[in-house]
Amino acid sequence: MTTLFILNIGLNVALNIPLIIYYGAVWASFATMIAGLISGIIGLVVSQHYYKIYYEWNKIAWIMGTFMIASLIIAIIYIMQLPYMLSFSIEILALVIFINLGLRYGIIYKKNFREVKSAIRFRRVIKA
Repeated sequence: MTTLFILNIGLNVALNIPLIIYYGAVWASFATMIAGLISGIIGLVVSQHYYKIYYEWNKIAWIMGTFMIASLIIAIIYIMQLPYMLSFSIEILALVIFINLGLRYGIIYKKNFREVKSAIRFRRVIKA
């Protein structure tokens, strides 16, 4: 096990335990997201020290920003106990934004999108 792996586990536990005790299970997911973000940044800094990689920071910022904002909004809606349809609508909107970003940045190709769409298409159930 690497030092970064142990640091990730320690950070995750250190953030999760107090948030679960004081705020419940919903905040455990938020703590895990924050721990992953911090661990990812530390891992990036360490890896950049050994081998310089030039990332497309604009794309990464849009994708991660959308993910963080959508996660935070959904958590707030859940905590405020707003109607499920509002939460579901925001989740669908976030998914559409992710797909749009993926298509725009060339991460998802239209051919791949069509293949995934056809794979999850609902099948008719034949009753016996």
